[in-house]
Amino acid sequence: MELPQPEPAADEVLIQVAYAGVNPVDWKVREGYLKERMPSRFPLILGWDVAGRIVTVGSNVSPQRVGELVFAYARKPVAQWGTYAEFVACEAAHVVPAPKSLSLRDAAAIPIATLTAWQSIVEWGHVGEGQRVLIHAGAGGVGGMAIQLAHHFGAHVTTTASERHHAYVKQLGADVAIDYTKAKVTETFDLVFDTVGGKVFEAAWEQVRSGGKLVSILEQPDPQRAKSQGIYAQYVNVHPDGGQLLQIAQLLDSGALKAPEVREFPLEQAVEALEIQRQGHTQGKLVIKVS
Repeated sequence: MELPQPEPAADEVLIQVAYAGVNPVDWKVREGYLKERMPSRFPLILGWDVAGRIVTVGSNVSPQRVGELVFAYARKPVAQWGTYAEFVACEAAHVVPAPKSLSLRDAAAIPIATLTAWQSIVEWGHVGEGQRVLIHAGAGGVGGMAIQLAHHFGAHVTTTASERHHAYVKQLGADVAIDYTKAKVTETFDLVFDTVGGKVFEAAWEQVRSGGKLVSILEQPDPQRAKSQGIYAQYVNVHPDGGQLLQIAQLLDSGALKAPEVREFPLEQAVEALEIQRQGHTQGKLVIKVS
């Protein structure tokens, strides 16, 4: 549908959207699953990952930013004006120059997935040299970036993925790939990262060594259970952070990280992209070409 072009607030920039990333949160918002946790208004445009060009800035933002090629996690307190549109207004502090080494298409696949991985295993998990790390669903967007970050910071990385994805996750830096359809994880690890929830999250409690850490992006760990098992457990809800995204861009430009495998859809096929994302088992990331 046609809607008025957004106007940036004083601390915002207006981005002409080239590409929007597709994430599981998008179809969950669409289905109304998150309405208790995430306020929204209609008409509601989905999407929070964006890569594009700044065309206008608010009164508190330097006009020199006009024309800058950027990427961002364009989340706001109320879900309404998302990135599946020609223009999106976003807080300037969260918008950073797009990596010079990436196309805007690939840049749009980065923000939410990589910030989620960063805030989970780097900021909270303090992943480091010599640690043994288990990352569930390593072929997905978040899992794939988590593999790369853990590898970059010197950890030994084990991941779960179906056999058809093993070559891909090892290319990303996984040392060991376990086919979850045929085998169970029998070792314990310093850090376990759950990106799946449900039965995977429940099994993860037994995969953490005493004194180790369990982090989930889908489930709230029971603090009493963590205390009784002698482990640290945390739920991480990703938030926009321009400083972290700038560090991620620098790692991408240095070659320490690389963009995930990307599958592109035109805006007219956004519904198809969401349905593929909803079914799960996606290798890499999906993006929507807007302009």
